Amino acid sequence: MSQIENYTPYALERLLTADKDGREFVTAVVSATFHLPKPGLVHVGPLTALAEQPPIALEETYAGEPGQSSLLVDTQSLIGRPGTDIALNGKARTPGRKPQRQCDTSVRVGTIEKSVRVFGNRVWTSGMLGLKPSDPEFFTEFPLSYECAFGGSAVPDAHGMAPFEERNPVGVGFYGSRREALDKPLPNLEDPRDLIDRVRDRPRPAGYGLVARMWMPRRQLSGTFDERWQRERAPLWPEDLDPRFFHAAHPDLITPKPLAGNEPVHLRGFAHEGDFLFELPNIQLSCGCTFRGTHECERMVLDGLYIDTEARTLTMTWRASFAAMGRVLDWRRLRVRQLETWELAA
Repeated sequence: MSQIENYTPYALERLLTADKDGREFVTAVVSATFHLPKPGLVHVGPLTALAEQPPIALEETYAGEPGQSSLLVDTQSLIGRPGTDIALNGKARTPGRKPQRQCDTSVRVGTIEKSVRVFGNRVWTSGMLGLKPSDPEFFTEFPLSYECAFGGSAVPDAHGMAPFEERNPVGVGFYGSRREALDKPLPNLEDPRDLIDRVRDRPRPAGYGLVARMWMPRRQLSGTFDERWQRERAPLWPEDLDPRFFHAAHPDLITPKPLAGNEPVHLRGFAHEGDFLFELPNIQLSCGCTFRGTHECERMVLDGLYIDTEARTLTMTWRASFAAMGRVLDWRRLRVRQLETWELAA
């Protein structure tokens, strides 16, 4: 009889996955969710795990209608990721609740760092040299969603075709002409290194959230779905599938190699009380998979880090995959445990 043995206090799922050529794998996913420490202080010591661990997401969740809103939760039903996804859901908040027209936010995890400048609501107005942004309105908090970043679509042409920003179809600020842009809103979220100055500017959408599969540049990593693919490979993935396609984080928040745990974290601009400063939990997991007559063991890889400054939680996901081609029915046991200190030093 098949068994799943979880010797951790965290959530565990056993999945059947496949690579681009259809080879089957047994994949173990562990998810650990912790309370964020209080902002405004440097937290020293381990984070506190939630007493009841949330289930692992096996489906995508969107802010609204799928395909017409931003991706909030990515599926963990996949074979693996080359690096670690870092994503944050939350709001920008001004220090001490003092109203401001703009404020800077930033996320730093280890050596990965990204900043987003947040503006109050603005529109394009007429100026002596053309259109210019109006003064931003005051705010004390503002949502950090892609709906507020550069993107969206222009007014349809005579044929009913509307050009749109493929990197963020649900955003705001994408206009086909100055006439179309007059009195229309600008994005609230911008990259401080590439601020919008003219209507025709096309900056990369700024944000900390997840990127949907059909958005660029993620979509182009899925490979070539042409007639040859339909004849020779469907329903398998294209031969030129890039494994980075399974990363859903903003390109600036994808690590080239997986995080190890214990990295310093600095979150700035997400709480009125001050910054979040702490270290990631240093959790090392081992996964053993038994098929009839054989046993394999792997160190699990940390490939997801999801921060929610509204819920004040941090979720880490680890993964290990075992080749199961022709052996799915021979699977007997999956065993996950946390490595001891002496094992890490060995």
